[in-house]
Amino acid sequence: MLANLVIGMFLWRLWYSNVALTLILSLYFILIGLSRFVEEAYRGELQTPIYYKLKIYQWTSIAFVVIGIIISILPFDDGASLKLIWNCEYLIPCILLGLFTAFAAGMDFPESNSRFSRLSD
Repeated sequence: MLANLVIGMFLWRLWYSNVALTLILSLYFILIGLSRFVEEAYRGELQTPIYYKLKIYQWTSIAFVVIGIIISILPFDDGASLKLIWNCEYLIPCILLGLFTAFAAGMDFPESNSRFSRLSD
């Protein structure tokens, strides 16, 4: 969580420094992959499959780093840019969807025997 905040602030700074989009995208994949790799090393989930001494999520993180490296190597048009346009009509749906997602991902029903109803035992 903290790593995502730091990475987001760093990429936000690069965005407003007029850095090429390919650099921002490749750095996103590389930095998120590295942070997730470290995070998953300390996660104590017993049910997580392990292949070649690494957890499956660490392999996914390695794939993210490789994708970031590939994006940084491939030739792209440096003139491409995105313009952020603030539009208030999207604010309410975004907030509602964010609240729904937080509710769905964070709710725990400890008394239920339904599958996936409890976040932990």
